[in-house]
Amino acid sequence: MCKRTAIIFVAALLAAFCANEKSSFQKRITAQLQRYPAMQIQDLYKLVYQAALGNEHLMTDSAMVHNYLIHELESVQASSAEPLLEEISPDGAVVRLNLRPFKARHGDHRVLFQAMMQTSRTFQKSSERLAQYLSHLEQMANSGAIPFDAVTVKSYFRAMRQKGYPAVHHSTAYGEKYSPAYRVILKKYAPSLK
Repeated sequence: MCKRTAIIFVAALLAAFCANEKSSFQKRITAQLQRYPAMQIQDLYKLVYQAALGNEHLMTDSAMVHNYLIHELESVQASSAEPLLEEISPDGAVVRLNLRPFKARHGDHRVLFQAMMQTSRTFQKSSERLAQYLSHLEQMANSGAIPFDAVTVKSYFRAMRQKGYPAVHHSTAYGEKYSPAYRVILKKYAPSLK
């Protein structure tokens, strides 16, 4: 009887955890769609791709990555109009650090680069987690919780699965409207700024 009770208890805890994660996931997606209403399906895919797999695909040549960061920081206008950090994973552990407010707060590129390197070394990427996130998005499309046609969403995600979950760029509409400039890092490595 104790063993069965323990199994039921563990199953109930797991179900509660999954429900909580799904709820947190939906809140993150809803917040992103409210902040960036011009998002397209590929932007949603990119968001959950980064939440599940991080940005390791960009970290192959550290000198080039650092130089590109310096160049991008020089080219963006400092601004506090957007948040410094945007949590993109359900647990809030993975964030996009926006470069304009980072520059406005006089962030040091070396510190951000170190955060990027630490993230690439320690982040536990998971294609299974990505598949789960895509499934959640499909469910949200089916229920009308996101402004995308369910058939189109399912078809796009199926194509991404068949290609082995490639990294993608932001859509043209997203890029033109928001000029995204950020780095994906683990929140625990985010530079502390004033």
